Amino acid sequence: MKIKRSILCFIIAAIAVLSVGCSSRDNDDKDLSSSIADALNQQNGTSSNFFWENGMTDDTIAIIVNRYTEEQYKSLGETTKVVLQDESNEKFLIVSAEDNTNVEIWSVDYENDKFVEKELECEMTAIKKNTVVEVQASRSEGTPTYKIKFSNSKGELEYYLTENLKDGNPNIEYLTIDIQSDSNGENKTELENNEASNKLTIGMFIPNGKYEIKYEASDLVSNNDYIIGNGSAYQVVGTNGKGPYVNVYEVKENGLYRVFTGDLTEDEMANIETINYLDKRDNTEEILLLNEPIAVGTRWENKEIVEVGENLKLGELSLEGAYVKTWEKETINDIEYVKVYYYSEGLGCVQHRVLEGETVVEYSIATEIIKK
Repeated sequence: MKIKRSILCFIIAAIAVLSVGCSSRDNDDKDLSSSIADALNQQNGTSSNFFWENGMTDDTIAIIVNRYTEEQYKSLGETTKVVLQDESNEKFLIVSAEDNTNVEIWSVDYENDKFVEKELECEMTAIKKNTVVEVQASRSEGTPTYKIKFSNSKGELEYYLTENLKDGNPNIEYLTIDIQSDSNGENKTELENNEASNKLTIGMFIPNGKYEIKYEASDLVSNNDYIIGNGSAYQVVGTNGKGPYVNVYEVKENGLYRVFTGDLTEDEMANIETINYLDKRDNTEEILLLNEPIAVGTRWENKEIVEVGENLKLGELSLEGAYVKTWEKETINDIEYVKVYYYSEGLGCVQHRVLEGETVVEYSIATEIIKK
């Protein structure tokens, strides 16, 4: 295990505590790094009684445990501790799901419309299955400051350290990759997010039918949208601080565009079921909101796909199917804002947040989906 000097790490062994300062990756630190790696690999990875194991599947590459209970923590036995932020009171656990797993923790920055790796803060190599790493660091609600990279014989995965504002992150997160078999029966793996480009298309996120979506939302944001879609375009009718409005979205050139936005009259809202702007365009500036391939790292303009997954959970609401999370940065009157959007299969955007620094200044999150 190799660890940079900028953080504090130590091993709790079965009988005695081994405490070490973080070492750099210079040659004179090789003996110390090897000792830490040896201590890590003395952890017992063969127990079948770990509380996270019931939810593990063959495609799990790692587990993240958030807000762990005292009972859960006492059951761990030996752990590895990594302190990224001395001032933080928040902790979470990283658990390897396979022998010979490599873990890297990077500090990241968002520059020129993309995430850039700054420093390798901590590196653990070839650790055993069910090795537990306790990390002291705060999750960012805005642009993430850390990401964790996992790799083993199953494949590779990147995890950005961000906070779910409304409900917090789940107690146990299972990080999975896509596992396939070749013609010789040997396993070959690829990142689920990289494979997504062959599986997911923009059209999958377009409503096809009529829906009413209710939201918990900040002031001046619609908390009740009426949606009509035909699989290639859809309209959203709602009411914000300025009054009733309609937005029209269309799939073209492998992207999802907002192609029309306009105000509605009270008379139109009185007959909301008859409103049909699907073919309306009228010189509205088109905005590219989502782009293919649907995979982590896809970038366009000031936006980027940062997460692709299945079965999005929004509080009490669970949405089946694929979902995509995007980030974008925008500067208005010299103030920088971060915008986060979640798109769910067959429904379009179901959650969004706008942040100024760490402060959420606007948000909406779907609480009920009603199919008409």
